[in-house]
Amino acid sequence: MDPKTRRRSVLFLVLTLALLAAVSFSMPETAAAKSKVKRPDKVSDLRVSGSTYDTATLKWHKVRKTTYVVYRSLKKGSGYTEIARVKKNSYMDTGLDTGTQVWYKVSAFKAGRTGKKSKPVSVTPSLTTPVVSADPAPDVYGNYLTIQPVDGADGYVIYRDGQQVADQAELSYHDAAAEDEVEYQYTAEAYRNVGSGRVLSEKSAAAAAKRPAVFVKLKNALAPQGKLYEGFPFTIKGKIVSNMTIKTVKLGAIDPATGKWKKKTKYSNTEVNSLTFDILSQADSSVKFGALPQGNYTYKVQAKLENGSVWNLLEQEFEIVEVEEPEIDVTGGAGVICKVAKKCAWPYGTATSVYKFHGGDPTPEYKEALNEAFPNRSSWSSKPKAGASCDVFVGTCVRASGYDRYFPRGLDEVVSHIRKNPSRWDTYKGVPSVSDLEQGDIIYQTWKWKGSSTRYGHIMIYMGGGQVANAHYGSGGRYGIIEGAGGLIRHAGGGRKMIESYVFRPSK
Repeated sequence: MDPKTRRRSVLFLVLTLALLAAVSFSMPETAAAKSKVKRPDKVSDLRVSGSTYDTATLKWHKVRKTTYVVYRSLKKGSGYTEIARVKKNSYMDTGLDTGTQVWYKVSAFKAGRTGKKSKPVSVTPSLTTPVVSADPAPDVYGNYLTIQPVDGADGYVIYRDGQQVADQAELSYHDAAAEDEVEYQYTAEAYRNVGSGRVLSEKSAAAAAKRPAVFVKLKNALAPQGKLYEGFPFTIKGKIVSNMTIKTVKLGAIDPATGKWKKKTKYSNTEVNSLTFDILSQADSSVKFGALPQGNYTYKVQAKLENGSVWNLLEQEFEIVEVEEPEIDVTGGAGVICKVAKKCAWPYGTATSVYKFHGGDPTPEYKEALNEAFPNRSSWSSKPKAGASCDVFVGTCVRASGYDRYFPRGLDEVVSHIRKNPSRWDTYKGVPSVSDLEQGDIIYQTWKWKGSSTRYGHIMIYMGGGQVANAHYGSGGRYGIIEGAGGLIRHAGGGRKMIESYVFRPSK
């Protein structure tokens, strides 16, 4: 073989070997090569870490350097189909049917090889248990419930003592049929409509509720009682309190012989329409018993509620009698003080209402006594200068009587003066009863209303016979007047807090 032919043979051999090497590198992995890749480990500890009404969350232990295949079936032992391939060792399956049990398996996948499937786990998507609470505020109109919303719920079934009372989508329930003063146990189930049926949650814990009975009360009542003098004014007080809206109120005097109202006031729905009614502020000025003729009467308070029920809150007998002037049969300081007070005040039996309620001309005796007791009044304000305040009236009577020519005006000044003159005045502390008083006693009281810093006070002279001589600066600028003591002596309660209460009695 010549050299040229030999070179060609060598070159052909080299090219053939190179071609074979190239082809071998481009060929796919053979079955033998594939068999050399290790099968992934079996997934372990597959579990359901959470679920809702239409989802399930799966978790499992990691297998190194693999991805995962998730399978689902409606049966435990068969029918598993692949639903997802994931890289992480967790998966959330969505769109499940509430109440339908599903089974899961997971296997690892690596380099075309699939590991053995895990042990199966199952879950039944369900609604969470609702929470039911009863309204803590008692209500005479029924029991009220609130349900916390449940995700995925189409509605709620409500039970009272185990018996179904409602099927609704609303989150609140009003049981108007509940009986008064009976405690009921309320529970609820949430439900979701699935296909032609519904799937229920577990029943909630019970919530107790008790509908209160309707009540109407008259608190701190102060009404006429016993014998009252013809033409004398008095105060009616009290507050009507109810747990159902008050629609109308009647109050006044009833003639026992006929049973008919002699004096009354009636309030329409718009004027009341509340849970409280204050007689003093809303009706006292409308019922003027001072104009009643002599005779026997019954004082009555009647309220009508929103449900139409009528409640008689008070029926109290009293008598209007002819005015009788108490005889001043005491001597010494008490006697002279009462005699001056009797002259300074308007005469007994004065029937003209303008004197009783709106002031008027003082008696000549009072003008003379005021000028004698307080001759220099240039620094006084206009109304006290005219002698319409209680402290000026009492100070005038005591000074003009000659018993204590230095008795001051001004409530605080009176207390200070009494303490400096113990030989002339005896002091008794506390709220007095009319039966404990003696002619000539000076009754002194101060108080505050709840929530107010304003201090109020009054001072008066006890005349005997259950009557006092005094003046009312704040009620139309009245001058001296003699009236019943019972309605003027203040007591704690009804929002009033007593600060001081004394009886100053002449000791000579």
